[in-house]
Amino acid sequence: MRMYRLLVAVAVSAVISAYGSDFVAHSEPSDLGCQKTISALTEMRSNLTFPPYFSERNPQKRGGEFDPNRYFQAFTHLKMRDGFTLDYVYHQDGMGGYPLLYARPVNQAPYADEAAYRAAGEHPNYLEFVVPQDTAEGYFEYAALAMMANQFYLDWHAHYNDWAVVCGIDDIEQIIQSIANGASVGRPMSPRQQQESRAIEDPAPAVALNDETATVTTLVFTKWGGFYRRTLMIDRQDYSIRDEQDLPLVEYDCGIAF
Repeated sequence: MRMYRLLVAVAVSAVISAYGSDFVAHSEPSDLGCQKTISALTEMRSNLTFPPYFSERNPQKRGGEFDPNRYFQAFTHLKMRDGFTLDYVYHQDGMGGYPLLYARPVNQAPYADEAAYRAAGEHPNYLEFVVPQDTAEGYFEYAALAMMANQFYLDWHAHYNDWAVVCGIDDIEQIIQSIANGASVGRPMSPRQQQESRAIEDPAPAVALNDETATVTTLVFTKWGGFYRRTLMIDRQDYSIRDEQDLPLVEYDCGIAF
């Protein structure tokens, strides 16, 4: 833990040096609505049935599939830029499949499939059209959306993308118990891994604001890596992600290979 505190201190010092003395190195005291937001997101996607036609090459949506604009029911401090909507085509390469999110004008027809999407040329990142509320909650939700937005209708190898936001110590315990009781498939955590996981300091998300940036720090977990401290520095003017860092805290691998 002394080494972790040292690394955090060095990181904060570097940010202060890079962006000036007006950096406010403090965190919001609440959980930033993390539990409510992530629970709503989980419930929203929990009963999705994988469309069998998404297993075909260059598939097309047929109607009735998940609409990613529903995300804004969970991420209530985010919205699309006026005149734009969130959409996707589905990528399938025979080794796995996943949605390719994009933003389009509301009066523009959606792309029929990935081939049409690619033929239209380069596309800006959909996040450029997502507007967070200029608050700690808004930037936390922006960081969570950036990490988890395309985690629906995942097929085969795409299931490696299981990064999830951890809201606090209760979530850590839930992850440990889920692995221990077999609810989450794969090898169990060792006693040492369990102990180190429970000892993670400051598991709740935090946001530090200065005049230029919002620095969002979250504890995240993946079955193919373990617990990490993820830090995103977001520009408060154009909402671009200036920097992203992942600090490993507890190593774990479920041992499953697709």
